[in-house]
Amino acid sequence: MEAFCGDAVAQVWLDPHGVRFILESGKQIYAEASVLQIEPDGTKWHFGRVGHDGAPVVFHRLLYKRIVNVEREDLRLTLRMENGSALVINSERGPYESGHIIMQVGDLIVF
Repeated sequence: MEAFCGDAVAQVWLDPHGVRFILESGKQIYAEASVLQIEPDGTKWHFGRVGHDGAPVVFHRLLYKRIVNVEREDLRLTLRMENGSALVINSERGPYESGHIIMQVGDLIVF
C-alpha cells in the first residue's frame, strides 16, 4: 500500500453504514467496520459503524496531513501521518465486506 504514501485525506464523508476517506489523489477508502483515530499525543478516538453514539468525531484533524507510512497486519490497515497521528481502518472476519478501496476508476479492492 505504498501508493498512499505522500497522499493526504482531503475529505471525510460520514454515511449511515460507514465512513469514506477521500484522498487528494482521488483514491478512496470506505470503512464499514470500526475506525480508530490516534492523535499525536496518543489520544484514541473510536468510530463504530451504524448508530455511532460514542466519542466525538474529530476526523477533521487528519485533513491535509501527509501520509508518511502505511502498515498492514491481519484485519487492520494503518495510515501514519506526518504530524504523528494515525488512522486505523479495521476489517472483520465473516461473510460480509468490511469496506473497499478505490485506487482509480474501475480499480476496486474489497476487504
